[in-house]
Parts: sequence; structure tokens; C-alpha cells
Amino acid sequence: MKLKKILKKNFRMIAIFGVFASWITIGSVWSGFGTLAFVGYFVTGGLFGLSIVAERI
Repeated sequence: MKLKKILKKNFRMIAIFGVFASWITIGSVWSGFGTLAFVGYFVTGGLFGLSIVAERI
């Protein structure tokens, strides 16, 4: 229940952090840091997933 309140209250910030994470992922791919891009891909997906779940609550 507490997680639902936190997600519902902060879903816009989670989405903004998701956008920043996606730009970091794109930048790391361009600069050739494959491992960082792989981790950034999962962070971006997780943040966008949380914002979608929070919006639907």
C-alpha cells in the first residue's frame, strides 16, 4: 500500500529519470561502453515500467 502511494505521488519524476537514463544509454552506446549501455537499458526499462504502473494506479 505504501509503495502505491509513493508511485502515484512521484510517477512524473520517475518518468523524467527514465528519459535521462535513456539518454545516458544512448550516449554510452555511441562512446563504445557496451556494459554501461546494457545496464542502462535495464534501468531505463525499469523506470519507464514503474511510471506506467504508477500512472495506472
